[in-house]
Amino acid sequence: MEGDGLLKLIFNKDNGQVLGAHIFGLHAADLIQEIANAISRNQNVTELSQEVHTHPTLSEVVEVAYKQAALMIN
Repeated sequence: MEGDGLLKLIFNKDNGQVLGAHIFGLHAADLIQEIANAISRNQNVTELSQEVHTHPTLSEVVEVAYKQAALMIN
């Protein structure tokens, strides 16, 4: 099914820095670029959770992961 998939965000719980992700699903290649950019820019989940992710789009999956991670470090 097209809506089936999984995103596991890997981050440092002490400072929220994004370290990686496991993404499975039909559009995984479309989503991994955002995670790769976050890693290359040394961004943390708190600042990423406040970025705009347009609705309705697949990028909302990443937004939800950032927001859930940010709750874990705050």
